[in-house]
Amino acid sequence: MTSYGRFLAALQPAPAKNVHLRANQYRLFTDPQHALNLAKAVVRAKIANQRTLLMRSLRSRSVDEPVELPRRRAAATSPPPATWPNSSSASTA
Repeated sequence: MTSYGRFLAALQPAPAKNVHLRANQYRLFTDPQHALNLAKAVVRAKIANQRTLLMRSLRSRSVDEPVELPRRRAAATSPPPATWPNSSSASTA
């Protein structure tokens, strides 16, 4: 990308054309134990990457900067408190 954000090029490997390799991969992952081991490895890698991202984010903060936690989704969808006027009393006033 240029300094103005314009896309210049992408570096990608040539498309794989090894059909035998791909067929062997599909055959190998039909084994439930092998598929489970792959899934576990993917989850471990995702957790490690998330930890790295969080540690990097924390390093870029100043010590005095407060950490704002995201609001829980359940709190955003909960009904309003009982002290709020309900729609029936608002329409009669």
